[in-house]
Amino acid sequence: MGQIGGNVRNAFESWIGQELVVQLGFGPIKVSLRGVLVQDHGETLLIRPEAGADIKIAKTKVLALEEVERCPKAPMAHPSKEVP
Repeated sequence: MGQIGGNVRNAFESWIGQELVVQLGFGPIKVSLRGVLVQDHGETLLIRPEAGADIKIAKTKVLALEEVERCPKAPMAHPSKEVP
């Protein structure tokens, strides 16, 4: 049983320092959080979101981790202005 816990911990540790999207589940509510995985604290993960303070999240709430694509964002036209 200790081996399983070790494998789960190692799976999260490979994401440390990576920019990612964390899919979280809170009962019927699902939330996506974009940020950087800062630390693995055993039962919890420390995430630094794009805005706001670091968040400690229970691993049991994590549904998925997704790598953030590192493509430059194209400039967007302001919706109220017409582009010639």
